[in-house]
Amino acid sequence: MANILFLIGILITFYVLYVVVDKFLIPTIYVLKDKLNLTDDQTGTLTSFVSSAPELSVSMISLILAITANDTGTFEQIAALGPAAVIGSALFSVLFIVGASSWFGSKALTWHSITRDMAYYILAVLMLYLTLSDGKVEWYEGILLLAAYILYTIIVANWPRLSKIFKISGTQIFSESVKQSEQSMIDLKAKSWNYKNFFEKLLSYIFFPLAKGYNTFKVTYNILVSILLVVLSSVFMVEWASLLAANLKIPQAIIGLTILAVGTSVPDLLASIKTAREGYGDTAVSNAIGSNVFDVLGNLGLTWTIAAIFRSGQSISVETNSLNGSIVLLLASSLVLLLVLFAKKFNLSKPVSLFLMLSYICYVAVVSFQAWPR
Repeated sequence: MANILFLIGILITFYVLYVVVDKFLIPTIYVLKDKLNLTDDQTGTLTSFVSSAPELSVSMISLILAITANDTGTFEQIAALGPAAVIGSALFSVLFIVGASSWFGSKALTWHSITRDMAYYILAVLMLYLTLSDGKVEWYEGILLLAAYILYTIIVANWPRLSKIFKISGTQIFSESVKQSEQSMIDLKAKSWNYKNFFEKLLSYIFFPLAKGYNTFKVTYNILVSILLVVLSSVFMVEWASLLAANLKIPQAIIGLTILAVGTSVPDLLASIKTAREGYGDTAVSNAIGSNVFDVLGNLGLTWTIAAIFRSGQSISVETNSLNGSIVLLLASSLVLLLVLFAKKFNLSKPVSLFLMLSYICYVAVVSFQAWPR
């Protein structure tokens, strides 16, 4: 009975994360985007950063729980929860989110921005593999990951200038989806109360509507409140997931690779599908891949750097038995996706999109079957 309650609780946190990120945080970021006059792929990268708040919260909270653990074995198990959620979420993004975005929306993609993100992402996965290959993380490895993410943001921020230098076209700016996103928070208040929108409508009264344009205080307030709600939801999610894994006698990493990975990626999935349906396939895929780059480099880099500070520079031991195979599969999936994109001239057909989504479902089935106690 307790396991069912834990699972229900985890599902509720998934829903809270979806509502907060998709209905309030991302619309607020779109208003900020309009103020900064960002391009499609820059907006995708910015959106990926904020939509990765659940993964960052999971990593930070699992780190805190690991540091307060009483024994080394427990520390290694819980310390693996954050990386597992990141790796599982990355696989979900590369296979399922990219496939779903292409299935529901625009099929043709701009080659240069997607190639840039995929190439950098493959580099990020290689860095992650080398970092975890010996089962421990040194203090300088977290800093290297974080520095690599900072370099990525610099490249994306200066991409319009680099595009002009190398005579690359296709950095258009979109505004229609911004207007629709600005309107979404007002629409929630205008709707009548019912069981379907009760929670969304309730939350709408603690956020500022932004349809009248950019306002620094309101934008800052909405972002901070969203982050607070994401962190609170993630606290309960990690705690319940950890208890569920202990009760079922399965590794914490498996819970991270499957349940937490999908749950924390729900905002990314829905944001990408929504953006793709509006005709902005580049932004949708940039959001998915950019989110992966942040999770691997920014998220884990920041988490492990903070851990090194608290542990006075001591290495961080991570239980990697359940992770190494998934990292290799993630690297292989990324390389195959890039090759498929080139072979299809960056035009994903529905059969290819379906293949990507089914591949992820098969991965989850195999991992779950192997880990289930017998």
